[in-house]
Amino acid sequence: MWVLVVLLAAVGTGDAQQVNYAQQLQRVLSQRNYSAVIPSQIPIVDTANLYVENCRDVSSTAVMDIYLRESWVDPRLVNWSHPDNSFFSKHPKLSGPEQTGMLWRPDTYFFLTRSETNHLTEYVWVFNNGTVLKSQMVTVEVPCELKVEIFPFDTIKCTISVSSYSYVVEELIYAWDKVFAPIYFDPEVTLTDQNIFLERIEPREELQAYQLGDFSALKAYFYFKRDLSPFFVQVYIPAAMVVVLSWIGFWINRDATSARASIRITTVLPMMTLALNGYSPDEPVIISAATACDLYAWICFGFVIAAMIEFALSDYFNKPRYAKAKIPIQSAHLSVEGRSVSWP
Repeated sequence: MWVLVVLLAAVGTGDAQQVNYAQQLQRVLSQRNYSAVIPSQIPIVDTANLYVENCRDVSSTAVMDIYLRESWVDPRLVNWSHPDNSFFSKHPKLSGPEQTGMLWRPDTYFFLTRSETNHLTEYVWVFNNGTVLKSQMVTVEVPCELKVEIFPFDTIKCTISVSSYSYVVEELIYAWDKVFAPIYFDPEVTLTDQNIFLERIEPREELQAYQLGDFSALKAYFYFKRDLSPFFVQVYIPAAMVVVLSWIGFWINRDATSARASIRITTVLPMMTLALNGYSPDEPVIISAATACDLYAWICFGFVIAAMIEFALSDYFNKPRYAKAKIPIQSAHLSVEGRSVSWP
């Protein structure tokens, strides 16, 4: 009971500190005639980093749960409060549109995405040196590039793109965090159910050219590789073994037609099953295209069919094409100059 009372008191104290913090900041902003527009000291450098909490459904798209953290310096907020040392106890956060709406914030958005969902209200911290820190959680469905023709040896490349909606590069510049890791991928995120794993991440800073001007942008490239062990176990090794098995008929006597025929039929049926229903993930992009895995299976099927044709040809040429006719001939006796000659 006492524990519950203490927890409720702590929550109430935290909410009270947050309200007092927001009221104090609002009072200072009113005294300084602060307006929620971009500062006049441009360009503003927006330093960002990403924390990928979860990643799933990696195919032609990927769904990622990420935390986007941004920080910038607003000169109008320098020395707005007494210097503080403790981040959590003396810098309560601003939350909700009523509190965060008091400040100017970059209009950051994710472009080239299939969908975007904001789960939590953005949180904002304002430091005494004018630094503003913003954090929000977003679920985005980002596009991915696949080289289907070399599946399963392809590399899946997924891209997260961040930019400003209205501020050109002369006003707002995005930069990856140079102090901490710009992108952090949670090591507990496992993609074993899809037989893929994260190979590397490449953060880049780019410019996007539009009709209105150039916009600063941040891009994060995620490269995923496939685990090849299921493909070798379910396609490559079985197909090779079926081909080798079809070659056993070459060492069987040509007169043993039944034995050779049974081996040929036994190898054709499983090879046809592998070629038509080989290992393929439930991905429409891969199912509808011809891949390297399909090519390998059909080449092995061609070897098995060639062995079947060899059996048919050898069996055909092993039999006489026609039977020699037997003509009965009666023997005759001739007498030549007193001598008896028998013919034939």
